[in-house]
Amino acid sequence: MLRALFLLWALPIILFGIWYGLSVNDMNFGTIMFSRMLHDHVFAIYGNLLGIAPEALPSIILDALITDTVLVFSFIAYRKRAMWWPSVAPYVAPHLEKAYAPIKPYVLRMSESLSSNPWSMKLAATWSIFAALFRRDRSASSMARSAATVESRSSQ
Repeated sequence: MLRALFLLWALPIILFGIWYGLSVNDMNFGTIMFSRMLHDHVFAIYGNLLGIAPEALPSIILDALITDTVLVFSFIAYRKRAMWWPSVAPYVAPHLEKAYAPIKPYVLRMSESLSSNPWSMKLAATWSIFAALFRRDRSASSMARSAATVESRSSQ
Protein backbone atom coordinates (compact mmCIF):
# COMPACT_ATOMS: atom_id res chain seq x y z
CA MET A 1 0.00 0.00 0.00
CA LEU A 2 2.80 2.42 0.82
CA ARG A 3 4.44 1.79 -2.54
CA ALA A 4 1.18 2.56 -4.32
CA LEU A 5 0.74 5.71 -2.24
CA PHE A 6 4.30 6.74 -2.97
CA LEU A 7 3.84 6.15 -6.71
CA LEU A 8 0.50 7.97 -6.80
CA TRP A 9 2.16 10.89 -5.05
CA ALA A 10 5.50 10.92 -6.87
CA LEU A 11 4.45 10.25 -10.44
CA PRO A 12 2.31 13.40 -10.94
CA ILE A 13 4.91 15.53 -9.19
CA ILE A 14 7.70 14.20 -11.39
CA LEU A 15 5.65 14.61 -14.57
CA PHE A 16 4.57 18.14 -13.62
CA GLY A 17 8.15 19.01 -12.64
CA ILE A 18 9.51 17.80 -15.97
CA TRP A 19 6.81 19.64 -17.93
CA TYR A 20 7.24 22.83 -15.90
CA GLY A 21 11.02 22.78 -16.10
CA LEU A 22 11.09 22.23 -19.83
CA SER A 23 8.24 24.61 -20.69
CA VAL A 24 9.38 27.49 -18.50
CA ASN A 25 12.77 27.36 -20.25
CA ASP A 26 11.12 26.84 -23.69
CA MET A 27 12.95 23.57 -24.33
CA ASN A 28 10.22 22.29 -26.63
CA PHE A 29 12.15 19.79 -28.84
CA GLY A 30 9.95 20.87 -31.76
CA THR A 31 6.69 20.07 -29.98
CA ILE A 32 4.06 22.44 -28.69
CA MET A 33 3.70 20.46 -25.44
CA PHE A 34 6.85 21.92 -23.90
CA SER A 35 6.69 25.38 -25.48
CA ARG A 36 6.64 28.56 -23.42
CA MET A 37 3.54 29.66 -25.31
CA LEU A 38 1.53 26.66 -24.03
CA HIS A 39 3.02 27.18 -20.57
CA ASP A 40 1.77 30.77 -20.48
CA HIS A 41 -1.68 29.76 -21.79
CA VAL A 42 -2.07 26.96 -19.23
CA PHE A 43 -1.17 29.23 -16.33
CA ALA A 44 -3.39 32.02 -17.70
CA ILE A 45 -6.38 29.66 -17.92
CA TYR A 46 -5.68 28.21 -14.49
CA GLY A 47 -5.20 31.67 -13.02
CA ASN A 48 -8.45 32.94 -14.55
CA LEU A 49 -10.35 29.92 -13.21
CA LEU A 50 -9.05 30.53 -9.71
CA GLY A 51 -9.15 34.31 -9.89
CA ILE A 52 -5.42 34.55 -9.17
CA ALA A 53 -2.68 36.23 -11.13
CA PRO A 54 -0.89 33.64 -13.30
CA GLU A 55 2.48 34.83 -11.96
CA ALA A 56 1.47 33.80 -8.41
CA LEU A 57 0.53 30.24 -9.36
CA PRO A 58 4.02 28.64 -9.37
CA SER A 59 4.62 29.62 -5.74
CA ILE A 60 1.14 28.40 -4.74
CA ILE A 61 1.74 25.10 -6.51
CA LEU A 62 5.13 24.78 -4.81
CA ASP A 63 3.51 25.37 -1.41
CA ALA A 64 0.92 22.68 -2.16
CA LEU A 65 3.61 20.24 -3.26
CA ILE A 66 5.62 20.86 -0.09
CA THR A 67 2.52 20.35 2.06
CA ASP A 68 1.64 17.12 0.23
CA THR A 69 5.22 15.92 0.60
CA VAL A 70 5.20 16.55 4.35
CA LEU A 71 1.87 14.75 4.72
CA VAL A 72 2.92 11.73 2.66
CA PHE A 73 6.27 11.33 4.39
CA SER A 74 4.74 11.81 7.84
CA PHE A 75 2.21 9.10 7.00
CA ILE A 76 5.02 6.79 5.85
CA ALA A 77 7.08 7.61 8.95
CA TYR A 78 4.10 6.82 11.17
CA ARG A 79 3.52 3.49 9.42
CA LYS A 80 7.22 2.59 9.72
CA ARG A 81 7.60 3.84 13.31
CA ALA A 82 8.58 0.40 14.64
CA MET A 83 11.89 0.74 12.79
CA TRP A 84 12.89 4.24 13.91
CA TRP A 85 11.00 4.94 17.15
CA PRO A 86 13.16 2.78 19.49
CA SER A 87 16.25 4.78 18.59
CA VAL A 88 14.46 8.14 18.98
CA ALA A 89 12.37 7.37 22.08
CA PRO A 90 15.10 8.00 24.71
CA TYR A 91 15.60 11.54 23.40
CA VAL A 92 11.88 12.33 23.03
CA ALA A 93 10.57 10.74 26.26
CA PRO A 94 11.47 13.66 28.58
CA HIS A 95 9.67 16.11 26.30
CA LEU A 96 6.62 13.85 26.09
CA GLU A 97 6.51 13.61 29.89
CA LYS A 98 6.49 17.40 30.14
CA ALA A 99 3.66 17.62 27.62
CA TYR A 100 1.69 14.85 29.37
CA ALA A 101 2.06 16.29 32.90
CA PRO A 102 -0.78 18.90 32.67
CA ILE A 103 -3.39 16.35 31.53
CA LYS A 104 -2.26 13.43 33.72
CA PRO A 105 -4.82 14.11 36.54
CA TYR A 106 -7.68 14.14 34.04
CA VAL A 107 -6.54 10.87 32.47
CA LEU A 108 -6.25 9.23 35.90
CA ARG A 109 -9.70 10.48 36.90
CA MET A 110 -11.21 9.12 33.68
CA SER A 111 -9.58 5.72 34.19
CA GLU A 112 -10.87 5.55 37.80
CA SER A 113 -14.43 6.31 36.75
CA LEU A 114 -14.50 3.62 34.05
CA SER A 115 -15.36 0.85 36.52
CA SER A 116 -18.31 2.74 38.02
CA ASN A 117 -19.90 3.86 34.75
CA PRO A 118 -21.06 1.14 32.29
CA TRP A 119 -21.45 3.65 29.45
CA SER A 120 -17.81 4.55 29.88
CA MET A 121 -16.97 0.85 29.71
CA LYS A 122 -18.62 0.63 26.30
CA LEU A 123 -16.75 3.73 25.21
CA ALA A 124 -13.49 2.25 26.50
CA ALA A 125 -14.15 -1.02 24.66
CA THR A 126 -14.88 0.89 21.46
CA TRP A 127 -11.75 2.96 21.91
CA SER A 128 -9.62 -0.14 22.52
CA ILE A 129 -10.95 -1.71 19.32
CA PHE A 130 -10.11 1.46 17.39
CA ALA A 131 -6.68 1.75 19.01
CA ALA A 132 -5.88 -1.90 18.35
CA LEU A 133 -6.87 -1.58 14.70
CA PHE A 134 -4.87 1.61 14.40
CA ARG A 135 -1.81 -0.10 15.88
CA ARG A 136 -2.42 -3.09 13.61
CA ASP A 137 -2.16 -5.36 16.63
CA ARG A 138 -4.46 -8.24 15.72
CA SER A 139 -4.36 -10.06 19.06
CA ALA A 140 -5.36 -6.97 21.04
CA SER A 141 -8.00 -6.18 18.44
CA SER A 142 -9.67 -9.58 18.78
CA MET A 143 -9.51 -9.35 22.59
CA ALA A 144 -11.11 -5.90 22.50
CA ARG A 145 -13.80 -7.09 20.10
CA SER A 146 -14.63 -10.05 22.32
CA ALA A 147 -14.76 -7.75 25.37
CA ALA A 148 -17.12 -5.42 23.53
CA THR A 149 -19.29 -8.38 22.48
CA VAL A 150 -19.49 -9.64 26.07
CA GLU A 151 -20.33 -6.12 27.24
CA SER A 152 -23.08 -5.70 24.64
CA ARG A 153 -24.57 -9.11 25.42
CA SER A 154 -24.61 -8.45 29.15
CA SER A 155 -26.41 -5.13 28.66
CA GLN A 156 -29.24 -6.73 26.64
